[in-house]
Amino acid sequence: PAPWRIERHYGRLRLGKEAAATPFRCRVKIPGRMRVPAAKVQVTATIGRGFAREPARIGIFPVRASISLARMGKRPVIVRSWNAGDRMNPFGMKGSKKLQDIFVDLKVPINHRHGLPVFECGGEIVWLPGYRIARGWEVPSASSPALHLTIESLPAPGRRVKL
Repeated sequence: PAPWRIERHYGRLRLGKEAAATPFRCRVKIPGRMRVPAAKVQVTATIGRGFAREPARIGIFPVRASISLARMGKRPVIVRSWNAGDRMNPFGMKGSKKLQDIFVDLKVPINHRHGLPVFECGGEIVWLPGYRIARGWEVPSASSPALHLTIESLPAPGRRVKL
């Protein structure tokens, strides 16, 4: 009965209260820091040179990435929730891949998918945090101009953070 829900996730059972994901979409403040409460994250954007490369997993924060500032041009970067049918062209792979298939391959629980942030620019998904940036959006060298994005979890309620 509502609001309780039991789910099976790859051989494990999970009991919890059902919570509907709230779709979100907002323009990233460049440079700057902003909260995205619906995704329970804060996004920091800085302009610099070079790139951040570090191992990461979807849904585990903090995570950083760099995208080509030259490719971005004057277009805004949007952080939003995942939509059914979303596709990206992952760097290092040929062709495009549905985000749904990426989530299944990486065993991301269904109830977490709609709360994960997705970054787009010019109508194209440029970064799925914890996975990869999109092909063509990579920073070509350590001296190339870049937009550095950092995603961190929002602190637990009751804790104050200066933004």
